[in-house]
Amino acid sequence: MSWLWWFGCGKKKQPEAHENPTATQPANMPLDSQLAHKLSELEGNLQRIVSLSRAQQKTIGRLKDDLSAARQMAAETQLRQLNELQSLTKEENKELRQTLICLIGQQQQQLTTYQDQHGIT
Repeated sequence: MSWLWWFGCGKKKQPEAHENPTATQPANMPLDSQLAHKLSELEGNLQRIVSLSRAQQKTIGRLKDDLSAARQMAAETQLRQLNELQSLTKEENKELRQTLICLIGQQQQQLTTYQDQHGIT
């Protein structure tokens, strides 16, 4: 831009003959055609963004469903294990409870890791 523009004393500098104001159009293309071309490019870009956003939302939905299913399976497994504990001896109960506590800790760690990796809260 010219120095006059910086002081508010002039118009924007017009491109020199060797400069091309729009890299994708020929220098001799009329302004209306250039604007129409740029608008078309913007519309295409917007459509791509919308499409990617929709795909991302579907992926997020699937991940949430997967997470919910994993939580339900873990809860069912834990309930089944607790029911089995009731019919065992004291020593077996003690061993299985320790194992269950360890497994629950691992599941919680895996769930936290999965949520962190996929940005799920």
